[in-house]
Amino acid sequence: VVEVLDGDDGAGGLLGHGHEPTPRPRRSARPWGARFSSVGAMSPRFRSSDGTPFTERFEVAGANLVDVVKRIFAEGNTRRITIRDRSGKELLAIPMSWGVTGAGGGLGRQHALALAARGAKVVVNDLGGAQSVVDEIKAAGGEALANAASVTDFVAVQAMVQQAVDAWGRVDILINNAGILRDKSFAKMELADFQLVVDVHLMGSVNCTKAVWALMNEQKYGRIVMTTSSSGLYGNFGQSNYGAAKLALVGLMQTLSLEGAKNHIHVNCLAPTAATAMTAGLMPEAVLAALKPEAGVPAMLVLAAEGAPTRTILWAGAGTFEAAHITLTPGIHLGIGGDVPEQLAERLAEVTN
Repeated sequence: VVEVLDGDDGAGGLLGHGHEPTPRPRRSARPWGARFSSVGAMSPRFRSSDGTPFTERFEVAGANLVDVVKRIFAEGNTRRITIRDRSGKELLAIPMSWGVTGAGGGLGRQHALALAARGAKVVVNDLGGAQSVVDEIKAAGGEALANAASVTDFVAVQAMVQQAVDAWGRVDILINNAGILRDKSFAKMELADFQLVVDVHLMGSVNCTKAVWALMNEQKYGRIVMTTSSSGLYGNFGQSNYGAAKLALVGLMQTLSLEGAKNHIHVNCLAPTAATAMTAGLMPEAVLAALKPEAGVPAMLVLAAEGAPTRTILWAGAGTFEAAHITLTPGIHLGIGGDVPEQLAERLAEVTN
């Protein structure tokens, strides 16, 4: 079952400003080789069982669902498409416009291709490879724009966001994926390499998020995915710069998920395990072959969907998915007496268990 929500109020005003879409004529017959059985008239009064508004709902049979979604978005004036099973359970919600940084290759490329294949309009950001990914998306019938801004340049990032707004009127999703490696043990690492990695991973994500934050608050909707790593959550020899930046992104996500909640901005972290240009030579070939970048895409789609959780750290790699949690042990109470240091040392195993 496909539910379509039109993208404006009939007078050019975008949804997300506290009003429902006005009724509009039913779309013309769609000659896509599919059978459409309409199960809902186009009216702002219609809502799904979970309260999601829609202006048209129909069942699709005899056609490729991805192709149907792309064609609906191509008709224009579409704010969101929601895919449900026959029981009404939401399978995937696809907003109109997405932005993916670091999307010229590896994980970012797979993210961009997957989003475009589902009808999303994508700004592909990469210092060198964006245009080839855009060409690939367009060749498959999708819509995308290339952007070569460095995520470390806030002014350039603001221009990138404006590029999306000028083209499509809004930005619904931001995938912060840009990154580099400068691996060395801390003893041998130059501070310039530490700073560079932090600037790209952490401050690059800060810059991109800041550039869309006011817009998402105004439209009362947003989905932001930060890319973290096991190196940040648990450490990895030779990656003090990378690990520090990646764990900082978890802290950023934790706070922004709270600040964005009132305006329906969901912020999450994806921790992918994938073989990319950044990991070449770091793992045996047999392991790298199993860690295809596209294996992380399902987790990204879930975290960026309309029904996404918020404040979640989701792991993905080689077809396996897990959640990471930052938590506390039950602990013990020792008071504030003068012998507390000695008591704590003696009972430390109880605290850490």
